[in-house]
Amino acid sequence: MKIGSLIKYYRTKANITQSELCEGICSVPHLSKIENNWKEANEETISLILKKLDINLQDIESKNLHINLLLQELIEHIHFYQKEKALKTFKELKHHKELIPFSDYLYLYELYKFRYYLFVRSNDQAATQKKWLNKQKINFSQHEWYLYYYYSSIYLILQKKYSQADEILVRIVHQQPDELFLGAEVYYHLALVKGQMEQPGHAVHYGRKALGLYTNQYNIKRILHTLMVLGINYTHSEIYPEALECYKHLKRNAEILGDSELMQQVFHNIGYLKRKMELLDDAIDYFKKSLEYQEQDSFHSLVSLHSLAETYYTSEDHANARVAFNKLMEASKETGNQIYRMISTFYLSLINGEETKGYDYLENKLLPVLKSSSEYRQELHTFSYLLAMHLQKTRRFEDAIKYIS
Repeated sequence: MKIGSLIKYYRTKANITQSELCEGICSVPHLSKIENNWKEANEETISLILKKLDINLQDIESKNLHINLLLQELIEHIHFYQKEKALKTFKELKHHKELIPFSDYLYLYELYKFRYYLFVRSNDQAATQKKWLNKQKINFSQHEWYLYYYYSSIYLILQKKYSQADEILVRIVHQQPDELFLGAEVYYHLALVKGQMEQPGHAVHYGRKALGLYTNQYNIKRILHTLMVLGINYTHSEIYPEALECYKHLKRNAEILGDSELMQQVFHNIGYLKRKMELLDDAIDYFKKSLEYQEQDSFHSLVSLHSLAETYYTSEDHANARVAFNKLMEASKETGNQIYRMISTFYLSLINGEETKGYDYLENKLLPVLKSSSEYRQELHTFSYLLAMHLQKTRRFEDAIKYIS
């Protein structure tokens, strides 16, 4: 606790001059040294000054300990993904904001504020908080530096700047302090980033590390989040039995918890897995199940509807593919999603027998838009490959090589 700073704060708040406060106690220069947190300040003198300001030191120290407990509660609620409890603790900490600058936890509080804003996806507040922390980081302890860089990596993930986040997280792992909660979170976010960077082997490696730590903590929600990351990356790695095992556990727990959001994600990802396994009828069933749990015209419903329509087309069920792509067209118009509207236009051209028109649209309209977006990399790969195959068939070999690469 910075007693000198606290004395200065309450003195100026009470509109008392240094001469008035130190009268009968000490000299003005001595009070100045105390207010500048002089280490050799006399305890009896400090006690008399606090009494004159009507400050109860025991009460202040008790509040200081309470602030520490609240900070530990806040970060634990975030690690265990308990949003309502995190909000309650965050509000309670705000009641102590007058005292926190004089406590031993100023920077820790500000760092946890940053983490909280990221947790609740308050992007503007997180950006403002990051700017403030960046100016203060020269004063950080080693542990606070560690937190700042880790939380900055989460900020980058939310900005979809995965390569920058990866660079920070890999560096953190190599300097990993012995902190169980933070270790699990770091490995989880690194697995998430590696998956986004299309490095499924690395994603599985770090995901399994996170899963082991979360299991030791009985951190149920984070176990489920990690199983989802593992399931997706086992699928991309074509390790299908392991992916099915992850989704089996996820489905069971989603049913137990009555979590419809988790259920729709599980069904969608099983559908994607079945399609990779070329079990197209099973894939269609799971995409349909996923749509049953989703709000109409939500972004996730567009993703599942697109996957369903594309699977119908791949299985050469053009009648159902036409119906599904028309639904996707209407839904994308309602939500203003340009990408899925354009994808629907391309496929409907093929279904209607207008192959030349469709591939011309793909090359000159759809692919340039996909290239300009960082959110549709999988679609960019898929449609680049489709166009390359078409160009080979029409003997445009040099152009085909360009789209394959």
